[in-house]
Amino acid sequence: MITVRTAEGKIKHLFVVPPLRLLPRNSPDDDDDDDDNANLPWTLFATTPEEVIQRILSFLPPKAKDWISADSTCKTWRNAALPLWGGINRRTDAIQYLSTRRRIGRVWHNLEAFLGRDVRSSLNGPVDEKDEAHLKDAIKPWVLPHALLASLQIHDGEWSRGCGKGMVMGARLLTAREIVEGMLRWRGGAVAKMGIIGPANDNDSADPAWVSGTLKIPLFSETGARQIAMELSSRIGDNNNHHNNGRMYGRVVVVSPLAPYAVHYRVEASCWERFLTLI
Repeated sequence: MITVRTAEGKIKHLFVVPPLRLLPRNSPDDDDDDDDNANLPWTLFATTPEEVIQRILSFLPPKAKDWISADSTCKTWRNAALPLWGGINRRTDAIQYLSTRRRIGRVWHNLEAFLGRDVRSSLNGPVDEKDEAHLKDAIKPWVLPHALLASLQIHDGEWSRGCGKGMVMGARLLTAREIVEGMLRWRGGAVAKMGIIGPANDNDSADPAWVSGTLKIPLFSETGARQIAMELSSRIGDNNNHHNNGRMYGRVVVVSPLAPYAVHYRVEASCWERFLTLI
């Protein structure tokens, strides 16, 4: 419960109720029949002090859907929350991710109904937060498409049972840790250790990712001297919208695991979301 004073000097109580809603409760001496109370919720929203709004948001998961719900209430809340977001672009990016997350959730729901029981039972749960953070750090300055990140937060690859069948022509979906390990092997000069890796500048001729400007990461295990991978061509700070620009960023290709930065065999899909719908 949060107690605030309105512009008229009255004391009101606000309650945060999931899903996020602020419910006002009048003081005992308030007249419930007073017509001035008809728009009381919106009056409270508009007159809540900025420091109170930021305090409310501090109790919620940062930069997530509850923040968006809260600061979508009115202009006052939007302006108060903006410094916490770190800029309007980060808020926009969060909205785009949540939209993608809902779509990927529906795609996986349909895909799980299609996959056989053996494959379906071999899918892992959501990615561990540390593994997710490690993957993001390992590919810097490139960035993960929202669709792939959302997918990992639903299923972090498949677990290998020796005789288990992979979900794509015998190939097993890799975990976040395995993606990092494979990517480091492909880059050759990088050291496969936890933390940020990679050359310090774009002129390092020993690293094919920096030379080509495109980072390739494996998505599935090898099968028949072929491997399904993703091409990441957008980096942190690029002007183009690498997450939501026609859902085209991060195309899925088939490469040779022995020469992943050679010309790919073929393009499987323009992005991860479309690839999942093709399985």
